[in-house]
Amino acid sequence: MALYPSLAAPDGEVCSSVVERVQHPAEPTALGFSAADVLARLAGQTASPLVWLEPPQNDEYILAFGPERGSSTLSSSVSAADGDILYRYWQPLPDAPPDTECAPDRLEVPVQVTVQSGAQALDETFHTVLEASVPYRAFFSKTFAPGALAGGLSFAKVSSLDPERTFWLGALTLDAVLWPGGSYGSLTAQLGATHAKPSNRMRPPPLAAGTPGPLALWPSSSACEVPFRHLPSAARLMGFSALDVLAALDAGAEQELEWSDGSVTQLELELIELPSHICQASEDTLEFEAEVVARTRDGRIDTR
Repeated sequence: MALYPSLAAPDGEVCSSVVERVQHPAEPTALGFSAADVLARLAGQTASPLVWLEPPQNDEYILAFGPERGSSTLSSSVSAADGDILYRYWQPLPDAPPDTECAPDRLEVPVQVTVQSGAQALDETFHTVLEASVPYRAFFSKTFAPGALAGGLSFAKVSSLDPERTFWLGALTLDAVLWPGGSYGSLTAQLGATHAKPSNRMRPPPLAAGTPGPLALWPSSSACEVPFRHLPSAARLMGFSALDVLAALDAGAEQELEWSDGSVTQLELELIELPSHICQASEDTLEFEAEVVARTRDGRIDTR
């Protein structure tokens, strides 16, 4: 690997990043996997439901866009692209507190991505970078300048409800997390604000525009508490899925349980069948809500 200089940390940060260039896609890294391992799992074509959202009502502006509304579909394709493969890791600065925890190491893999919605409101092909700290899940983000989308997504003029300000559409950002066979993500917009009337007098900038929130989400718009997301039970977010957990529990043997009085019995756990989509979180572990039946052979526990 070729070592790049350490990057200076922004003011207030306690870690600085170091970047090493990986010479070949199959070259092992300190993370225990290669760029080729990431692409083997995450490259290819997938399809997903896509939901276009109505911008929430507010007292600042009216934002209207089209032509797609409500339920649609999203087809996506990810493939390897030319560019440097980078291994990035962070180190605490010399004056950082002793218990400083820096961001996880990651592999940055250049890719070409194509996304297309059902009626081609989105029809974009672009280069970006997959950021992967594990070989079975990666993140990418792509920002488009106003008017730079190739698809048919269009916006009416942002109508101001504030007599003191006018508003304009800023950049659009597509964020996505990939796992083998699927992804979740969002399309969001930025809005800018200017004074409604010009003036020769010095005056501070106007209040920033409130965020309109996501314009579109996939694969579901159902709400979950942060950091949970409403995702398929079969999504292999950790290299395995919630359904895999259910299968493993169903196949598991009874466990020995010892009571405080020294008596011993057998404990059986049964995970109730999961719906097709559930709220899940996947940072260091896979978390999801489930119903479990616990029984002991001596009958002292029989609860759901």
